[in-house]
Amino acid sequence: MGRPQPRDRIRGFTLVELLVAVAVLGILAAIAVPSFQFVLRRERVNALAFEIAGWLEETRSIAAREVNPDASSGGCAIVIAAPQADAEAGDVIAGISGCAARETQLRVTDTWGGRFRISHSIPAGSITNSPTADDCSASGIPATLCSGSVRLFFTPRGMWSSDSVANLSDDLEIRVAPADGSAPRRCVRLSSILGSIDIGSANAGGVTAGCDNYARI
Repeated sequence: MGRPQPRDRIRGFTLVELLVAVAVLGILAAIAVPSFQFVLRRERVNALAFEIAGWLEETRSIAAREVNPDASSGGCAIVIAAPQADAEAGDVIAGISGCAARETQLRVTDTWGGRFRISHSIPAGSITNSPTADDCSASGIPATLCSGSVRLFFTPRGMWSSDSVANLSDDLEIRVAPADGSAPRRCVRLSSILGSIDIGSANAGGVTAGCDNYARI
């Protein structure tokens, strides 16, 4: 009988090869993790912006079925809560009164644990007629978010007006950004001319400024 052939030795990684592999993985992680975190922030903000725009569109559609053309009594009254620096899932953004809406309150959705800065675009000094405590209560706005809130009406013609703002020639925005002030920022805009609802974007964080891109988000 012939001698049995020796088995091939199973060769593992050397220490140097393992160290190189660990170093490469560390470099890839350092590149990928910040990028993934930005994508997660962006999708959280996008999800909330779409939720806000959809709720406003539904409210405008409900107002279009009203027969009284008078804005203050025939339209859907909305109170947009005062700015919030650290809103989380369940917090109220806006509420409706005077309309049989499916969802009478707009709340922060459960966007994977995200926390947000949320603000309307009307400076506090420009609010000429703030909603009363009764107005806020009727719309489901907490008392802590009533001061600094604004009220607007969607009319049966699909437009909007406001008794809280002196200059109705300006668009109204609801702005959303991560609570830590990082990018990105999204703005849900109510056009003062057409009454249309659009979503805009900006690569900066915070909610003190508007968005500069309404072509894409």
